[in-house]
Amino acid sequence: MSALPAIARAVAIALAAGGIVTAATLREGSVHLAAPHERAGLPAVSDVLVDRSALVCPGQQRLGGQALRSVPGTVQVAAASSPAPALAPHALPDRSGTVSLTSGPKGTSLASGTLPDAVVTARAQGPEAVLASATGGLAPGLVATQTWLRSGDDDRGLAVTPCTAAAADLWLIGGGAGPSRTERLVLANPGANAVTVGFEVFGARGRVSSAEGRTVAIPPRSRTAISLDAIAPDEPAPAVPVVATGGVVAGVLDDAWIEGATGRGLDDATSAAPPATTLVLAGLHMDGAAFLRIANPGKAEAVVRVRVLTETGPTQP
Repeated sequence: MSALPAIARAVAIALAAGGIVTAATLREGSVHLAAPHERAGLPAVSDVLVDRSALVCPGQQRLGGQALRSVPGTVQVAAASSPAPALAPHALPDRSGTVSLTSGPKGTSLASGTLPDAVVTARAQGPEAVLASATGGLAPGLVATQTWLRSGDDDRGLAVTPCTAAAADLWLIGGGAGPSRTERLVLANPGANAVTVGFEVFGARGRVSSAEGRTVAIPPRSRTAISLDAIAPDEPAPAVPVVATGGVVAGVLDDAWIEGATGRGLDDATSAAPPATTLVLAGLHMDGAAFLRIANPGKAEAVVRVRVLTETGPTQP
């Protein structure tokens, strides 16, 4: 199991914006304009029935990528619809539908199920992402996760990675410097169109110049792996913003570490919260040293205050 120290990840930036917004609705040939503080014929709250959902799992994250060493592991992916009590009070009258796991450009089926309370599982073999999807009454509350396991050699380790929804903007924060410590940026395009992805690296001393202006094209329903070590060597505290054009992507920052001849395990950093003026990191387990990594992607200086909320009240580290 990974012996990497616990790292709390956060991104902070001060933003200011202002403006006036007008809204219009079209009904029977007429246009209705709303004042800046009003809405035009739209209800304040509405319920929309979710009948289709999807999450992306990285699959064999240490396979694939040009000039990258292949390290296969045993990858198990599991997906399930949310149990009915978790959806209360919005109980669905019809829980019929399908939960399925597919992979590759052709959407090869790995497993599927139609029972509301069943878990669908499958193994991922090749360098492809796995798409967990659900339809009908099983779509609300879809969850999925994967495990990567390898034992018996220096590359041994266990990583448990939540599958995430694809987005146009991602923040992947993790990794570090040191001999035999490697990071891979694994990006997956679950859509039917090619996506262009731009990314850079923020480091302990600001933007890493060797990583500026980087772009990569990802074909439909495909995945790519990029060596972060080749782009930002010896960076002790990388933070990687990812922006997709022409679609959405999912990604993880895979961090593996071997110290001498001893495998120290691996970890996958999934997308963190986007930049904001207030961020809350819940569920921290600090058994030993813990580090809070803060990045400021703006052009102005940001002053950040950090507090830890404990059982006895807030404290300041």
